[in-house]
Amino acid sequence: MKLNSGARARFAFVTVLTLVLSIVVSQAGTAQQAQQSDMIARIFSNEFSVDLPAAPDWFGGGESYVVIERADDGKGSNVVLYDTETGQGGRLSSLPLN
Repeated sequence: MKLNSGARARFAFVTVLTLVLSIVVSQAGTAQQAQQSDMIARIFSNEFSVDLPAAPDWFGGGESYVVIERADDGKGSNVVLYDTETGQGGRLSSLPLN
């Protein structure tokens, strides 16, 4: 069976279009896999973890409490005693980050 020139042109166009679309779809799948892999790595790197404060230790029947806070420079911790009546805190000790 012979194809006329219009049918050949349509066949060539459909063939090229099919090849281009298959390449685009495969590239999109690869990009999605890379994004999923990156998200899994981010989840296990503790990027999304919350740094919750520890419960305070109460003293004197609730007159004061002690908490461990991050140092101002971010390179260690401070043990701080707070007075519950005034809310004033005083550093008891500094713990450097090793």
